[in-house]
Amino acid sequence: TDPSFMPPDRRDWKCWNVDASAGRPESQLTFWLNEFYPDARFEADVFQTWAPSHAPKEGTVLGRSNFERVVHSMETQSYVAEIQETMGLNGIYYAGSYCVYGMGLLEQALISGREASEMVLNDLLIGVKGVAPLEATAAPLEALVIGAGPSGLVAAKYLLESMEQKYHVTIVDSSNGIGGSFINKAYDNCRLVSSKYLTAFSDHRMPEDPELCPDHPSAARYVEYLKSYAERFGLLGLVRFGCTVLSVKDAKIDAIEEKGNSNGYEVKYKNPSAEIITGKYDVVAVCSGLHNSPYIPELFISSSSDTEKNIATKFKGQIIHSSQYKDPSIFADKRVLILGCGETAMDIAHHAISNPLSKSVALVARRGFLSIPHNLAQGRPLDVFITNIFEHAYEHPWVHALRLRWILSTIIIR
Repeated sequence: TDPSFMPPDRRDWKCWNVDASAGRPESQLTFWLNEFYPDARFEADVFQTWAPSHAPKEGTVLGRSNFERVVHSMETQSYVAEIQETMGLNGIYYAGSYCVYGMGLLEQALISGREASEMVLNDLLIGVKGVAPLEATAAPLEALVIGAGPSGLVAAKYLLESMEQKYHVTIVDSSNGIGGSFINKAYDNCRLVSSKYLTAFSDHRMPEDPELCPDHPSAARYVEYLKSYAERFGLLGLVRFGCTVLSVKDAKIDAIEEKGNSNGYEVKYKNPSAEIITGKYDVVAVCSGLHNSPYIPELFISSSSDTEKNIATKFKGQIIHSSQYKDPSIFADKRVLILGCGETAMDIAHHAISNPLSKSVALVARRGFLSIPHNLAQGRPLDVFITNIFEHAYEHPWVHALRLRWILSTIIIR
């Protein structure tokens, strides 16, 4: 329970904390158990430290052990892929801490055991959920997931866990880390509009403690959460970062036709070394993000054909899309006009007004809008109240017939 192995500032604490100070024979790795097991009710902060740089304070040690652990390299990851590809061949299945990607901990052993047992059931039991069993010698289908943001990670996880079909999964992402738009489109003091209660995945919740995770996490904190999700479910080793997809097209592939399908996909992408890689896949999941490509009206594009109405060719000031915004310093000594009234527009307007060097700030909206706080009180996010009988994906026939949702919404909006 000695926090001296963690960074001095608690705000810098992560699930995994590495101290690679110069002069040390090996890096110190400290594992913050409270962050990794958010549902566990620890009475205090608990840590697990490998290769400690100093002796812990007296009375803070809950247990000691001496061991060496194999950490996956690029070479061993290829062995893991080989193990996964041969699962079920000749009726042989493999399970263990080092049969899946990860640190070789108990969690990986459990994941591996679960995957092996699912394959056994799927291969050997007839009529499970009405799905015909796979042939024990069938090779897994090749699946490509484009994007390592929230949707890409979930898509990859469920492809790996599929009982109906085995997949060998590869994830490509153009950025250098997990997070998608929450990395490359994030700006200063960016926070999530939805609360942690609605944003978190059902199988990987965010910490209840507001000191560890506020009701509306920052973009940086959410990226850390996505990283922990990827670590927990063994997805990190599947990602190829810095890879930009150039094209995806239908392709008749002999290997795919042998598996009973008529069409596959030929994907070309550029790797970090600027090499063009061509791959053939049975399945492609496009998870590049709803907001990856900004929508810019033609009036603000200098190359627009309508030169009479084109603003970009006449306006002498600076025009940017909200996806390009990073911090309020750009507003210094400027008159600022913000077009639109969505969540990002409201954020940027607030940043511009809060900058004392801004000359003036105006926000223009085509229609009226409703602006309400995202928290009723500390620990009481508004979305946990409105996501109920009147605001939901499924609408009960009685609620629909009585038009209760629209009656209530109209009263609030007006």
